[in-house]
Amino acid sequence: METLASANNISAELISEAAHKDIDEAERLGIGAATSVGIISKGFGSLLPKLNREELLNFACFHGNQIGRRQRCAGNHYLSVVQELTKRKRFKHIKGRFLSLEEVNEGLDLRYKVEQSENNALEGQENFNLIINCLGSINLSSDDLGPLLQNLIQDGLCKPNPSNIGFHIDDKMQASENLFIAGPLLAGNQIEDKIFWHLEHCIRIIWSSSVLSKNLQNSLN
Repeated sequence: METLASANNISAELISEAAHKDIDEAERLGIGAATSVGIISKGFGSLLPKLNREELLNFACFHGNQIGRRQRCAGNHYLSVVQELTKRKRFKHIKGRFLSLEEVNEGLDLRYKVEQSENNALEGQENFNLIINCLGSINLSSDDLGPLLQNLIQDGLCKPNPSNIGFHIDDKMQASENLFIAGPLLAGNQIEDKIFWHLEHCIRIIWSSSVLSKNLQNSLN
């Protein structure tokens, strides 16, 4: 990727090709993702400002995620925040499958399937003032897409962007008026001066959540 630093008129595809070649070389030398991810990410990150908006979104929709698939590292450290919040009784995990969401006088009524057997199916119910859906990493054109996302698309409330794993958003992070998008479904978008091809990285989640919180606050005022 260093050879592209002095090049002019580079494209998202050229950056992607160079990154994959560098990852190939790292793998040939037996250098794993945990070691190479920092320098390779810094390498293509320094090239992105040379792209115009169209090429930036092209990188976000088609190339960034493919590079990330080869570099992504995960481990127990991703669970540390959940464990700490659970210990402090600030986090509650609801286990079940989504059934419905309905607006009621008390706020938003969430119903989900708790248990299923041949004879019975138990339902759970929770009430919230605000619900943020962070579901993602799903091909939005797939036949087995969940009913929630299917209905959002069919009703015209959300429109998949060219990445097919994220929705189009406006500069307020809305897919449509008062329907805000967070988490992996932001893939393939530009938020302020940053582009996103996946939202599984803590730094990206924290930064985008900060922007979203301001947008949510402004919408409530």
